[in-house]
Amino acid sequence: MKKTALLILLTIGSLLAHAQQPPAEGGAVLGFETAKIDLGKVSKDEPKIIKFVYSNTGTKPLLITNVDVSCGCIAPEWSKQPLLPDRQDAITVRFDPRTKQGYTLLSLYVKSNSANGLQIVRIQAEVE
Repeated sequence: MKKTALLILLTIGSLLAHAQQPPAEGGAVLGFETAKIDLGKVSKDEPKIIKFVYSNTGTKPLLITNVDVSCGCIAPEWSKQPLLPDRQDAITVRFDPRTKQGYTLLSLYVKSNSANGLQIVRIQAEVE
């Protein structure tokens, strides 16, 4: 029993130590100009277009592989082409507020080959 508990503790410790390591140098690095955009008050009948500008501050090409969303009311579009180092692009998001009421916080989960892993950007609005 003691050996099993020790093995479990060592495994957990190893996983935690690995999770705290800094990202590997020399790869692509995804950075957003802003991680949250506040639309303020929006009418239910007026869809909005939002742009999340991002850049590659790394040394290798950046490739966004997928953008998952927290709600079907937002539809993201992004370039499927690699972004070279020191360049910018944008994820364009169409927000249809018809199914929302009141305070709304929406999330986009940006998956890429970036050394800093999964990035989350958000849209905030007060739907009237």
